Amino acid sequence: MRAFRAFGIVNHYLHIRNSNTMPLSSFFPFGGPKISDRIESFREAERRLLEYARTRFAPNHNRDQDIAAADDHHFELFDTPVSIPSVIDGGASACQVHDNNNGALSSSEKNYSLHGVRVVNKRLMMSDEKRGAPLVLLHGYANGSLYFYRNLMGLSRRFGTIYALDMLGWGMSSRPKFDLIAGDNDAIGDDVAVGHDDDDSGHAAATTTSIDTRRKVSSAESFFVESLESWRKAHGLPKMTLAGHSMGGYMSVAYAERYPQHVERLILLSPVGVPECSPADEGRIDTFPFYVRTMIKTVRYLFNKGITPGSFLRSLPYSRSRSMVDGYIERRLPAITCPDERRHLGEYLYQNSMLPGSGEYCLSEILTAGGGGQKTLI
Repeated sequence: MRAFRAFGIVNHYLHIRNSNTMPLSSFFPFGGPKISDRIESFREAERRLLEYARTRFAPNHNRDQDIAAADDHHFELFDTPVSIPSVIDGGASACQVHDNNNGALSSSEKNYSLHGVRVVNKRLMMSDEKRGAPLVLLHGYANGSLYFYRNLMGLSRRFGTIYALDMLGWGMSSRPKFDLIAGDNDAIGDDVAVGHDDDDSGHAAATTTSIDTRRKVSSAESFFVESLESWRKAHGLPKMTLAGHSMGGYMSVAYAERYPQHVERLILLSPVGVPECSPADEGRIDTFPFYVRTMIKTVRYLFNKGITPGSFLRSLPYSRSRSMVDGYIERRLPAITCPDERRHLGEYLYQNSMLPGSGEYCLSEILTAGGGGQKTLI
């Protein structure tokens, strides 16, 4: 019965991908929240998390010291114009959020915008202590810059300036459609062998597939790497300590590979794309019960069709989608026990996923359905 249920959801979620994002009005007869309302909710949650970062998580043990530490720090939200990545299809270059006349930031036809937060430890910056390059934080999949809100004050003891960014396509950064131009042979590296037409063993076809995959990976990486490099230039940073969590860790490596001269240190926090799936891993799946194998194959099929967690959430009624986000916080972030803090973080993550999908569609371009990297980091 479970297997039939798994097969029954395939056509529904294929429709989600074909329409990019399912309209909220499909589930709300009087229309779902407007993009401007979602942006307002997101910004309010962001403001709350920023206040928590400033006042609650200073690395001290009493309130007076926390207040003094907050006075020594400057917190600032910013929006930086960046060049449109070269892999963006010209017909899909308009931002889905900031160009909709909904009260959000406007984007010009020649620029996107990267949003983020900057934290400056004024005492450390004025001291004689030798300061290294600023710390730049890249968030994980389906997150944003304020996902690091509990870490900013602590990290500022070591780094005089910290930037946490909403990567292109997430948070309050521009969200163009993820319709990319495939990279050329120069962009995919020198380690790809080209097969011969007269190879009857199928080697040529397999190699061609590998080249196509590498082109997709290169384009997906360029979407994020080029926007980050444009942001670095705009802020005049000759070097930075680049730290990335999960998908942000993967993109940090991709950036460092292309622009090593601008990376003083590279810090990877549970990066994706490191493991390489082996035949033994696939063999273990065959030992599972039939309904488990069916569910795994169904999920992989949907993954390969471009169905993302965000598009899945956008297809659900509010009560169900919001409860899934709240459940994620309860399971993955048990250290957060304050009800208000949970609520504001939940709103931040929820609205991030409810806004039009963009960067989230890199998932199947970068990773395999088994969780490994299309191009492994190591």
